[in-house]
Amino acid sequence: MSTAIQYKLILLAAMLYVSYFHVRAIFFGRKSLNWRSANAVVTKSDIDRESGTYHPKIIYRYSVNGQTHINDTYTFTGTGYIFKKQAIAISLKHPEGIEIQIRYNQNNPSQSVMVPGVHWSSYANLAFFLLFFGGLAFAGDIINLIGGK
Repeated sequence: MSTAIQYKLILLAAMLYVSYFHVRAIFFGRKSLNWRSANAVVTKSDIDRESGTYHPKIIYRYSVNGQTHINDTYTFTGTGYIFKKQAIAISLKHPEGIEIQIRYNQNNPSQSVMVPGVHWSSYANLAFFLLFFGGLAFAGDIINLIGGK
């Protein structure tokens, strides 16, 4: 197998790996729009820094059919913020002790989210990664095509 083919396979594998997480988040985000609502109480509100981005870290407690659940899923998509100030603003809007509305999966009540749905940036991120890795994998072929070789 040539080096060029190995290079393409590695990049295409990376594209599939990264795309899986984006598609999964979009899937759960879309499904969460149809989940049931419940009242929850914020038990902790802070920010978390992960992979160079800041995320609101809001832990909440809710009950479904007499069973208590604790979760910290703010949204399935779009939780990474470049600026610490944005994550802090979200955290400050949800102080400890405040009552909030969440959505939970009626088939798996331990799965819940504060902000259901999908943000447009999730689709944009998916498109970017597909084009980025696909472009890298086939850059030589594209250059040859444009150059007429």
